[in-house]
Amino acid sequence: MFQGRVKAARIVGEEVEIQPGLVLRELVVELEEIAYRQDAPLQAKRGVFHATLSDEALASYLRSLLPPIRSPWSLVVSRLDNLRVRSRAGEIRLFIDVHTRLGVKLSGELGGQIRLREHTQVWFEASEVKVVGVTVPERVRELLSDLFLNRPLIDLSGMRAPVRVERVAIGDGMIMIEGQVLVEQLAELMRS
Repeated sequence: MFQGRVKAARIVGEEVEIQPGLVLRELVVELEEIAYRQDAPLQAKRGVFHATLSDEALASYLRSLLPPIRSPWSLVVSRLDNLRVRSRAGEIRLFIDVHTRLGVKLSGELGGQIRLREHTQVWFEASEVKVVGVTVPERVRELLSDLFLNRPLIDLSGMRAPVRVERVAIGDGMIMIEGQVLVEQLAELMRS
């Protein structure tokens, strides 16, 4: 250690806000073959990370991102609220209350999987949509997906941390994210 070398380091964080409103339950970063000098940026041979995001934290984050209701839906729907998330191994469900212009509150439920795109974006792909407990036809599901799910559920592309997400999985009550720390970019970032 006094020679400026460490075989491995493990950094564990709890309740880590990685971007405004998106708080990870846990974030673990592991670096190997670390070299450091006082006048130079930290360097590592290899780095990996894994993180967990709870259903409650994801729901809170998504509530802050609910899109405005646009035409033609604005003729019928006045607002969306009370968004909740429930994850079970392999599937995620989003629940939301839909308030109509007639003053009636309807419950909506979307079930589906998550997919990783471009190693930075997590997309929700709805395989089932229910309104008041009744499954809507596939064409209606596709239309709702185009209107409300036409952006990533989680987008890490704007993060300053140089990471490459390689795996996203759904567990009971959480989403798990794993990947690499891009150690060369980390060294460059530390220089600036």
